[in-house]
Amino acid sequence: FEHISQILCSNPLQQKLLVEICDARSNNDVIAFFELPIKQIFDTESMTIETQSFPLKSYTEPLNNSSIILRLSLH
Repeated sequence: FEHISQILCSNPLQQKLLVEICDARSNNDVIAFFELPIKQIFDTESMTIETQSFPLKSYTEPLNNSSIILRLSLH
């Protein structure tokens, strides 16, 4: 699915973006996550990371070939 979010970031040089993936079938338990230092976006020439795939991590069990596709931009 496509989802657009705008997030207020007070300190892009220190904060991290955390995306958690929840399982709606089991009380919205978090099953995976993606984390990225916002500085990584800030340091690009256009302050944008064009659409690309990022591997997901799991809190409990390993995920095989699971990823999230994101386009990240600072304004």
